[in-house]
This record gives sequence, C-alpha cells and structure tokens, in this order.
Amino acid sequence: MKINAKGRARTLIYLLFGCGFTAATAQSTCDDLLRQPELSWVAEYTTDFQLNPENEADDPYDPERLNYLDVIQFVNSNPENGLYGRVTTLQKYLSQQFLTDLDHRWGIFYEDSLVRNIMDKEAVLRSLTKIDTGIISCTGEMMIIRNEVSYEEIVFFRVRQVYWYNQKSKTFGARLLSYAPVVYTVDQEGNRNGTRALFWLKGEEPASGKFKNARYSYIFQTKTLNNAPRLQDFIVLKGAFDFKKYFAAQIKAPDQTLFDRETYQPLDPAALAEECFGQDTIVTFDPETYAETVTLENRDCIAQIERIRLVQNWYFDEPKKRLYSRLTGIAPYAAIRDSDGNFRYLKPLFYLLFP
Repeated sequence: MKINAKGRARTLIYLLFGCGFTAATAQSTCDDLLRQPELSWVAEYTTDFQLNPENEADDPYDPERLNYLDVIQFVNSNPENGLYGRVTTLQKYLSQQFLTDLDHRWGIFYEDSLVRNIMDKEAVLRSLTKIDTGIISCTGEMMIIRNEVSYEEIVFFRVRQVYWYNQKSKTFGARLLSYAPVVYTVDQEGNRNGTRALFWLKGEEPASGKFKNARYSYIFQTKTLNNAPRLQDFIVLKGAFDFKKYFAAQIKAPDQTLFDRETYQPLDPAALAEECFGQDTIVTFDPETYAETVTLENRDCIAQIERIRLVQNWYFDEPKKRLYSRLTGIAPYAAIRDSDGNFRYLKPLFYLLFP
C-alpha cells in the first residue's frame, strides 16, 4: 500500500523541499560539529513534534497545534497482514513502531535525552505501566488501576536536535540527536496533569551520501508552528548568530533565492523589500474639528520577527526502526499584532531552502 502527498500545495512543497540531499556526518553527539571551522554557529533545541499524520477531523486552526505535517510517502509492504490490514489508516503508524517487538530490542532505550544511561528491561516495563484512574473499593479504600501504555496514547515525540550555520556554503543544517515517545500523565481521578517520556532513543547512526527513498517506508515533512523556536530558545554551543540581521540582509540584498510563503515560488526581491520596508499612509481625524491628518509610517518587518520556522523532512527506516531528519528550509516568523499591540497570529515572511 502506498499513500502519496495529494494536492497541488503538497506537491509543490515536496518538489521544493525534496527528499534527497547530502547528509552531514551523523552521530549521537555534536563534538565533530564544534570542530568544523566553517560552522560559525552551533546550537541545540529540544521541543515536541506531532509526527503521526494529523487527523483530518481536527481543527487545522487549533491554537495548541504544535506543527503542520504532510505525508510524502507511506509504504506498507504487506497490506494483507501488515500493520493495519486493509481498512485502517496510518494515523498511529510511527507510534506503533516503537512499541512493537520490544523483546528483541532491549538495550537500546535510554533514561534521558543525553542517551548515556541504558534502561534495563525492568525499567522499560515500569515506564510502560501507567495509572489510569482511581476507584473506590467496596471497603471505601482508593484503588489504583495500572495498565500497560498503548501506542494509541502516544500524543507526540520529544525531539532533541542540533542546528548549525555553515558560513562557507551559507546554509543551515540540523541533526537528530535523540527522541522519545511521550504520553500524558494523569492524577488519581484520571485528570491530565502533565506529560512524560516513555524512554529515549538515539538519533542518527553514522551515514553519508544521499537518502534513497525506496529504503524508507514512511517519509513526511513538518513545518513548525507553536513549537517554532523563539530566538532565545536555542542553547548556543558555539559562536553567535544574529537571525534578524541575517534576514534583513537577505531581504535587502539576497545572495540566494527566496520563496513565497504561500505559493513556494521564487519571490521578486523588490516586491519583498517593499512589503517589509515600505511606507504606510496613516490617515487620522480630529474628533472635534474633523480635520484630516495624513502621515507616512515606515514598515519594519524585521522588528516583528520573534520565532524561526523550521521545515524538515523525516525518514523512518522500518526494518531498522530508525528515525532520521534533515533540515530543508527555514523562514523568519513574524508576530502580527493589532494597533493596540495585542498578538494576532504568526506569519512566515519568506522561505529559504537548502539543497
């Protein structure tokens, strides 16, 4: 069974951001990145991603939505007796993958995102046990109900990544360091009171060259939304990087192609500069004399940038049960506010794509 991205918009995203590109040397630490002189900035960022396909019934404007997701490729080599059979969907495919065949995978689960301390079998089994609710027994005592965590209860994945800027190629890159399936926690009355990671898995194994699509049963693309990092959210490991100065320079004198935030087509640099740094005509009226006053106000979209949108392609190798990620684009994320300074929404100004 194959499910491909549908619709013109998704096809454009796929064509622009692509599936095959050169990978950086991958390992679970980033020491090698710190030693590369062409990398002028290296930083970490840990956040939650919704990596299962979004439910079409969900509100696309949900203010709590973490990120957008588009399925590029889904291949189930055995549709008759495979993961879902003929009638079910791929909604929880990725979640299920990490809770299958556990008996054959002891020794690959870790306690935290640093992936230094391996969890033994007993620790993993304890992590997979949850308190569902509490009931009152016939004697009036509170009884705690414990059940095994189901893959259907995995709500998102906590992801630790390292990002960098290559001053020689003028591109950004990223590496997946570790990730964890996350479930909600509940109190004794069954009310949600937080989240917890079941276990942590190492990110990318050493690899080089291009990704070959045939190897991956599940390829998808995410664009950060509410999980887009603020400028101060990156934990800097090396150097410094002024995102606002960088984006301002790209608008005024671009050294690479900038793409439209809606059509993903190349932008006219002059039109983008006018949109970001043009002038607005402001007309006001005196409430007593009704006299009209016209003033010109300079726009400055750089001052509005508060977050960075990250566009990534994710690849899942089902036989090895390994997840990979590649950064394919970024966008300055501007906070749009009303005349009283109240936040309205976030808007990407343009996209930068990386081969």
